[in-house]
Amino acid sequence: MISCKIDWIGEHLKKKLNINDTETKILERIIDEKFIDHVTTYWNENGKVTRDFSIRNLPEWIESEFVFLAGFALWFREKESENETDLSELLSKATGDDVKATANIEFDQKRLKLVNEIPTQILQKMMNLSPAGKIAYRSLDMAIMKGMSNQNDKFATEMQNKIQEKRKSWWKFW
Repeated sequence: MISCKIDWIGEHLKKKLNINDTETKILERIIDEKFIDHVTTYWNENGKVTRDFSIRNLPEWIESEFVFLAGFALWFREKESENETDLSELLSKATGDDVKATANIEFDQKRLKLVNEIPTQILQKMMNLSPAGKIAYRSLDMAIMKGMSNQNDKFATEMQNKIQEKRKSWWKFW
């Protein structure tokens, strides 16, 4: 069991995110209801909630957790539809063809419970607080592209040809 004051987190994030009082209340409710359970589960090492404060201070750890999760949550919000993940746009951009594709993605959705009720506009601000949010978002794109390339030589060749033809780095296509 962890016991600590967390009422400062909402105000801290309000300043960092530049959100209004209504949005802050949403965030504070979520923090009050979910934050302690989240860190007790995901920051737990050998039965103790652990973070190395020589790397970053507590507010930075908390920001980092929200930023990271916001990136993943936004990716799934944009692509999920009726229990499947729509990969059509991502794969179409990568190959230059009109591709229709859906998949069931294995991902620890429970970890996203902390941010699931946060409105999209707040999640977007969170994701953009640091590069970690964009990296989390893009890492899912890259994992899909890597998986598709490994499973389908034709797809890998089409993607490689498009990159060579346009003379752009692969990460600039989507």
